Amino acid sequence: METTNTPETPSPTTAAAASTGGDASVAEKARRQTSLREGRSTGKQLIGMPVIALADGENKGAVHDVIYSPGEGRLLAFTVTRGGGLFSSGDTFLLDAQSLHALGEDAITITDDTVLQPLGGGSDVRTYEEQAGEPVLGKRLMTENGKFLGAIDDVLVDRQSRRVVAYEVSGGLVHDMMKGQTDVPVDHIISIGHDVVIVPEFVEGQVEEATGGLAAVADAAKQKATQAYEATAEKVAEVRTSTAVALEQKEADFARGKTAGRDVFLDDANTEPLVRQGEIITDAHISRAIPAGKMHALALAAGYAHASDLAESARDKASDLTQAARSKAADLSESAKERYGDTLVGKTTGRAVVSDAGVLIVPDNHVVTETDVFAARSAGKLGDLSAAVGAAYVENARERAGEAYENVRERAAASAATTGAPASSAAAVVPTVIIQNPEQVIVQPGATGEAGVSVSGMPAASDATVSTTPVSTAGNATTTTTP
Repeated sequence: METTNTPETPSPTTAAAASTGGDASVAEKARRQTSLREGRSTGKQLIGMPVIALADGENKGAVHDVIYSPGEGRLLAFTVTRGGGLFSSGDTFLLDAQSLHALGEDAITITDDTVLQPLGGGSDVRTYEEQAGEPVLGKRLMTENGKFLGAIDDVLVDRQSRRVVAYEVSGGLVHDMMKGQTDVPVDHIISIGHDVVIVPEFVEGQVEEATGGLAAVADAAKQKATQAYEATAEKVAEVRTSTAVALEQKEADFARGKTAGRDVFLDDANTEPLVRQGEIITDAHISRAIPAGKMHALALAAGYAHASDLAESARDKASDLTQAARSKAADLSESAKERYGDTLVGKTTGRAVVSDAGVLIVPDNHVVTETDVFAARSAGKLGDLSAAVGAAYVENARERAGEAYENVRERAAASAATTGAPASSAAAVVPTVIIQNPEQVIVQPGATGEAGVSVSGMPAASDATVSTTPVSTAGNATTTTTP
């Protein structure tokens, strides 16, 4: 239901305008495509659109066919079906395009149903077929230099002017899936023939730049991902900036007023000094360091000096503590020596004490006085004085042990005489003499054998103290004690 008409060939200016934007983004091409379809509907969108009468608001049927003139680009009429069911087609009416009240986005409106002409015998339809001429749907689109671009799949109708303004061209299933379909304006048609529709060469670029299908989806996804990435990058940059500012402020607070432990330079070549080692870091240094990105280096220099001060302070404290400990130990040692020297006063020496030079400090068999203790300590011979006193103790203990031994032997002989035992048995009794310590000597009757003296529990000579005491006897044991 179309007629053949050969429109004028587009001017070079028109062709150039249509071919520009070959390097434009997919988004820009899609925007142009969307702009081209604003206020317009395809023939497939018109098919099935309801026809509403304004007089009573009733649905008078639905569009079944769209009749138009491809050559003139003019919308001629619609066939409208009403009623019908599974086994009947219902009633068919003819609606002239000039009788429309409005061609809307969702419905066609008419004043009333009087403009719907029942079809009877098909004569009315043939009149419109003659006006329409050669159909274009399904025909192949070819450039004037002989390249096929696809097939015309649909028409694009302007709802306001009710004219056909473009043809929708399909490049095939794969092409449509990947790139979508392309709208070729009617004024780009050179001629409409029985087999092909001829267009200028530049139309090829429009078909290749199709803006729908998976390419558009992918491009939209890419744009969204790019926008999300840019937004995230901006947010991260903001966070980093705020964190960096906070860190710089903390570093500035730390460095302010401290001594620089090393040189800091504003440039990497170390030619422009910011602060020298030993200088006090001020706000002037900080105000120069921040814009130069040297605040961290300045804080490190302050920290280096601060750490050195802390280490030096720690070493001083450790040295003071060590010295105090040594002094305390020396005091304790001296006090112990004094107390130990006091215990020697009044004791008798068993040998002489002389200095390293051979000078007599304390003579042998001498009762020790405080003066003797002082002299021995001054000469570093307090240990020798203690040993001399210990030697006297040992000698005294041996003498007492011998006396106790003889006393036991005499008692044993007297006992044998009283009982009538032979003298040899008394002589065989060997007492045991035990020196528990310098103050106590125990003599016990022993078994037959040789006599002997056992000295046990005796402290070292340097620690021994000896005193002379009388011997007392009790029972079978003789004990020498120190009161």
